[in-house]
Amino acid sequence: MAFGLTVKNYEKLFGSRPTRPAKGSPVKTGHDFTRLDVVMPHPIYAWMGWAQVLNPSAETFASVQPLLVDSYDQVVSKFAKTLAGQRRTVR
Repeated sequence: MAFGLTVKNYEKLFGSRPTRPAKGSPVKTGHDFTRLDVVMPHPIYAWMGWAQVLNPSAETFASVQPLLVDSYDQVVSKFAKTLAGQRRTVR
């Protein structure tokens, strides 16, 4: 399971975002990206604030649900601002 995080949540969990890796290379975070049931930075998209959990247990899935809600709320808010800006320019 891969998902985006807010900047605040990403930094709270993992610290600063890593730099963008070379094309086809994983980010360098020191994580073992093959571990199961562990929330960790996404091996390719961590620089964009993504995280992953491979084969999450019910408990781990429940623990990331608040992070998913925060991310969803942020996307909805950004989309609403974009729509509001488009409405102003159309008039």
